[in-house]
Amino acid sequence: MADAKDYERAEKLLPFYRSKLVNGGSAKPVWIEKGARFWYRAEGPQGHSFVVVDPAKHSRTPAFDHAKLAGAVKAASGEELDAAALPFKAIELANDAVVFDAFGARWRCALDTYACEKVEGHTPANPMEAKSPDGKWAVSRRGHDLWIRSTETGEERALTHDGVPEYAYASPPDCLSFGALLRKVGVPHMPPLLAWSPDSRRFVTHRMDQRRLRLSHLIEAAPRDGGPPVLHSYRYAIPGDEAVVTSELIVFDAETGKPVTADMSPMLTWIMSPFMSGDVWWSPSSDAVYCVELSRDLRTLQLKRIDPNTGEVRTLVEEIGEPPLALTQLVWAKPIVRVFAEGKEVLWYSQRDGWGHLYLYDTQSGGVRGQVTSGAWAVQEILHIDEKQRVVYFTASGLVQADVYRRQVCRVGLDGKGFARLSDDDLDHIVTVSPDGA
Repeated sequence: MADAKDYERAEKLLPFYRSKLVNGGSAKPVWIEKGARFWYRAEGPQGHSFVVVDPAKHSRTPAFDHAKLAGAVKAASGEELDAAALPFKAIELANDAVVFDAFGARWRCALDTYACEKVEGHTPANPMEAKSPDGKWAVSRRGHDLWIRSTETGEERALTHDGVPEYAYASPPDCLSFGALLRKVGVPHMPPLLAWSPDSRRFVTHRMDQRRLRLSHLIEAAPRDGGPPVLHSYRYAIPGDEAVVTSELIVFDAETGKPVTADMSPMLTWIMSPFMSGDVWWSPSSDAVYCVELSRDLRTLQLKRIDPNTGEVRTLVEEIGEPPLALTQLVWAKPIVRVFAEGKEVLWYSQRDGWGHLYLYDTQSGGVRGQVTSGAWAVQEILHIDEKQRVVYFTASGLVQADVYRRQVCRVGLDGKGFARLSDDDLDHIVTVSPDGA
């Protein structure tokens, strides 16, 4: 029988507790200047700081003088600040200045004089909106429909008018709506689930159909307002049910609002929306939408290309095999697939030889050109494809005998030749690649 001490000991093994034992044990790079440099927020025994790294120069320097910045913001805002505990988690570095959000406003501080001023006219980010990459458009959910707002003019307009509770736009499955949890933190619902094109002209989303699913029920025993228990009913497919959740993919033009529906059967949707699992994405040139779909019997995996102008759909890759087929070994992980060479080639993850490896496909014929990786280990993530050198960089597990889960950085030619393990130690590696892949 477990007692309180057993639970306390188990809690100390959780990542949240372990992270307290090591300062600076992890860093999340934010690339700037098109990948030339990056900054990150460093945790230390005395607090946190912001650091800029220049990989080409092998330099690591403070992003700014933290003491001077704290003094300048205090003088401008009248608020007390601690240089080791600045009240923001993100910065923007541009034109010899640092920009950040604090005390309900946006601030700009010149790095030569450390004169700080409030940025007038700035509207704080709305977590319930999905902004376009250029920041000019913002999409939100209202009821079960979609609205779009121009951030430059403030004009708003409805994109859809026919959304209903079990047939809504850009919403998650009922079982993942987190209604009670979101209400406890003061959030009415999840933000819209969609993917913007890189050129900010269009976005793709889904209309999720749950109308034929049976009702399931949960009891919220301790409501936020302290009242009596509350019944929550939601749509959910039980194994064996004929009806399941499906998602119809639709592309919207931001300027005109024109919708283009993908000419394919609605996607079978598992526990998560395909936008939460990374199963739908845009090409870098914004001329195509790609999606991967797994059949209900887990025997067929397909990669499809959707023309955002016409809705025309073409199957680029199809794998049929023994169930369960999957494009990753990990639950909730994004599929290990990469379309490149202007859409003519695909690196495709498969476990057809008993291990998780990459295969090169020709999208014109749909055929396999060859197996790219092989061996008694498994690919975990594609990091970068160098099209000129015809090599792929990736992480793999199973190469360290002491712990098969440790990820190593590797490289191999797209013809399957020249495999090299680039990591010079046996530790676990989490890798972030710059936008230019350098």
